Amino acid sequence: IGVLEFKDSATTGWPKRARKDQELFDRLIALGVPKANLTLLLDSEATRASILKAVGESVEGVRKGDTLIFYYAGHGSKDGEGKPYLIPWDAQPRDPAGSAVGIAEIAGLLGKARGINLLLLADCCYSGALQQVAKAAREAGNRAVAITSAAASNTSTDTRAYSMTVPDALAR
Repeated sequence: IGVLEFKDSATTGWPKRARKDQELFDRLIALGVPKANLTLLLDSEATRASILKAVGESVEGVRKGDTLIFYYAGHGSKDGEGKPYLIPWDAQPRDPAGSAVGIAEIAGLLGKARGINLLLLADCCYSGALQQVAKAAREAGNRAVAITSAAASNTSTDTRAYSMTVPDALAR
């Protein structure tokens, strides 16, 4: 999932040149991952509904021993209660709880998988909240790790340095 532009023009995006989310998708195909096993949601395709649907379908399609990779690059936010969210293309900036994708929602969907390898990657503010998702997945019998650009309590840099390195890390 890569959200570099947003429906609400008040939400700042990033330049699309040299998209690393697309590059990661292409790199996984080059490494032999069947295209049918991948879902790529970019910008306007990355709505709240489509993100939740894609994660749910991915969990439904995984079998024991499989590896599921969740990748998100975009904005992250917290609501007034401190709950973390991923900001989809169609989010309303003043209503993250009603229009963004809660980390708890991602955890709930991923929590249905058993006996898998789970790699959680995110480049956004508060992305470290995925560490708790990985911990819960391990407690449910999965092998899981979260590698993120920020701690759960911190904002991320605006340099996109994390996203720039992920596809390179998979280079042969």
